[in-house]
Amino acid sequence: MLARVQRLERAGVIRGYHADVVLPDAAAAHRARVGIVVRTPDVAGYVVRLTGLPGVSEVETVTGEYDLMVLVTAPAAGELDAVLDRISGWRETVRTTTWVVLTRYR
Repeated sequence: MLARVQRLERAGVIRGYHADVVLPDAAAAHRARVGIVVRTPDVAGYVVRLTGLPGVSEVETVTGEYDLMVLVTAPAAGELDAVLDRISGWRETVRTTTWVVLTRYR
């Protein structure tokens, strides 16, 4: 196996290597706050479904225009988009508004 890899390196097929590192407790590359308007008598059940989705780390009931405010994090934009599509596709979801976090201050 090593000889084959070395041949591929010499031939220029393998031009380098990289580390794909995820540090524990590191902030995800993509973060979004999502305001959700729901139509269901079982908000608690809806929240249980939300918290079962990958990247959903906070769910809060709020006053005002939205019923829930959700924090979604993902290592890639496509994964964030997939979670948002799932939430929007639920029949109890009336409307969502997403705010993608550009800069996070501590």
